[in-house]
Amino acid sequence: MKTFIYFISLLLAFPVLHAQAPNNLDQVSPFHNGLAAIKKGGAWGFINQEAQLVIPFRSDLVVDEEKGFPYFASERALITTLEDDIELYGYINKTGKTVINPQFLNATPFNEQGKAIALLLTKEILGTNDLLDKNMVRYTYTEVIIDQDGKVLQYLTEPKHIIPNKDPLRKIPEIQARFISGNLVVLKNANNSWNIINALSNSN
Repeated sequence: MKTFIYFISLLLAFPVLHAQAPNNLDQVSPFHNGLAAIKKGGAWGFINQEAQLVIPFRSDLVVDEEKGFPYFASERALITTLEDDIELYGYINKTGKTVINPQFLNATPFNEQGKAIALLLTKEILGTNDLLDKNMVRYTYTEVIIDQDGKVLQYLTEPKHIIPNKDPLRKIPEIQARFISGNLVVLKNANNSWNIINALSNSN
């Protein structure tokens, strides 16, 4: 009995000895914000610097097109879900908890100042089609700057209309603005010229 208790005490005192690192992985990313993305099959998870799986494998993480893997920036990582045949983007924190519900048509990673640019989707019910027994809905989206809680700090564009039922958004709308410094944003106009916006000047 004493031997058994001693063995259990060793396991509790040295958890690393019996914590097996994930293996047989398809891809392992560099560390960002203290976590590295790992891929197995069609799912991604995150490990810490002790090789412990801190965010279990999941299929909703957004893979960055340039980097080729999901990653954390300013304590946030992008996720996506499908709602009414529309792909929506949101964010999780480093525990895997959803902290900004998917509500954007597109979104960027956060910058070092904790700001991101996103396309905020708005759904407006115009009435009911009695023949089809369906709501008539109008969707618009606006390019905005958000903080790490999802609060809109600044509207960058006027609302634009989309009709998902007729044009099922086969291509995600592009974000026309980008940060060029901590608070300076450049916004592309319809004529391909650029405006410079101070993201602090109109913050709420």
